[in-house]
Amino acid sequence: MMPAAPAWSVLFFVMLFTLGVDSQFAMVETIVTAVVDELPLLKKGRRKIAVVGVFCLVMFLVGLPQCSLVSPGGETNGGGGAERAVAPPPRMQQTRWGQNSLNKNVLPRNTKSEYCIV
Repeated sequence: MMPAAPAWSVLFFVMLFTLGVDSQFAMVETIVTAVVDELPLLKKGRRKIAVVGVFCLVMFLVGLPQCSLVSPGGETNGGGGAERAVAPPPRMQQTRWGQNSLNKNVLPRNTKSEYCIV
């Protein structure tokens, strides 16, 4: 076990947070610079600040559905999609060994899994 393990874990997650914030700054600056370069009238005065504000607001509104508790089907799942992350892909169905959903005999690709490709 490492000495001062809680301190290392805090430093690790602070590093991940700063990496994410830095990535967002780079993305915003890239998009805003491209828009301002294409539309020179936005370079005057405080218009670039307005472009940054509008871009950040739009991206915030686009990201809200990712944080909600309602799935695309409309039912509440309580996890914001976490259950879908561990569920099998839609084209995979749980079946008995050696049979797919059409009752055709198939060899399972992975003998450790109970999922066969449909």
